[in-house]
Amino acid sequence: MTPFIKTLYETTLGKPQLVRETTRKQFPHNITSDISDAVLYYLSVPRKRDCRKSIDAELENLIISDELKDQIRDFVYNAKELRKYHFSLQNILIHGPGSGKKTIAKRLAEILSFDFAVIDGRDIQLNDSSIDHVRNVFSWASGSNKGLILFVEKAELFLMSEGSEIYDIASDIIELVLHSIGRVSKNVILVFSISWYGKFVKKRVLFQSRYVLYFFYILSSLFPPCSFDDLNNLIIDLCEENFHLQLPDADARRRFIFLYFENHITQYIDNFNKQSASFLSRLRRIFTKDKHVTLSIDPIILNSSHVDELTAATRGFNGKEIDQVMILLQKKLSSSSSGYVDFRTFWDLIQLKVKDHQHSQSKLGEHELNDSENDIEFI
Repeated sequence: MTPFIKTLYETTLGKPQLVRETTRKQFPHNITSDISDAVLYYLSVPRKRDCRKSIDAELENLIISDELKDQIRDFVYNAKELRKYHFSLQNILIHGPGSGKKTIAKRLAEILSFDFAVIDGRDIQLNDSSIDHVRNVFSWASGSNKGLILFVEKAELFLMSEGSEIYDIASDIIELVLHSIGRVSKNVILVFSISWYGKFVKKRVLFQSRYVLYFFYILSSLFPPCSFDDLNNLIIDLCEENFHLQLPDADARRRFIFLYFENHITQYIDNFNKQSASFLSRLRRIFTKDKHVTLSIDPIILNSSHVDELTAATRGFNGKEIDQVMILLQKKLSSSSSGYVDFRTFWDLIQLKVKDHQHSQSKLGEHELNDSENDIEFI
């Protein structure tokens, strides 16, 4: 396949190589979808309604601060108005120690009825071929009739300032991004996600092997975090909105605990037991002589007192770390020969994760949690 045909396919029928995931339909469904979206967009009659109340309902189950919800609500309302009158849309810089950056971008796409796509800074190798790949992404994004939110994950890996170590390599890509933003601004919202990994990560471009890059990317968490001074000022200036995700407070951590327990434990147990009780599973056990196992978990784990203990123990955790705790519990449950996990086993997992969190925070130069707040006695 010649480069021209490959580029034409990526920007029209398929999806670019750098796009990790997208809700935009591909060939042949994208043809009928684009036509119907264009017709509905240009022929639809605006309905008078309280837009802010409908936005509040969409943001209700997001576990973020009230201040950030207000900021997102105003952004969505303004974006709807700008889109209605074909003005340039605003771009977003989203950062902070909290988790859920991609979730917020996805929810914005759902509220605005936009397509959603993700590219990752780790996939941009900072060479000549990457310039063509980035150009294909913007050409493909501009073809969405519905509008598209392009989520740029780990954007700090190539959007460095002029004085940084990799600016000479990344300058061509930065110039391309700056040029493309103005060209697609009426149809595309760029969401730059900044994860403040260490300055050591900027040296990763000296190594061309992807496996070596990921090794140094993981190793970079042991070094002090970067600051806004390391980012290109022109990119920051083009982001009219600045969303800062803080660490969740006690109430937010409690909601994360119930959410991820439901997603990873309750639903997993229900699906496993339902499948285990099916006719095919029982028939298979007749021939394999396997023991019938029913998964269950200590019911006292999520009573009010123990949830308070868990909420206190996870102080300083973000939502992703609480999610990892529940994934560990699911793995412990699936590997148990009896199919049962008691409260003490669960609490041992919590203490192990707390120690890992303290170790990583001490490496980053953060304050460790007090022993009195983590070594909680059993009730």
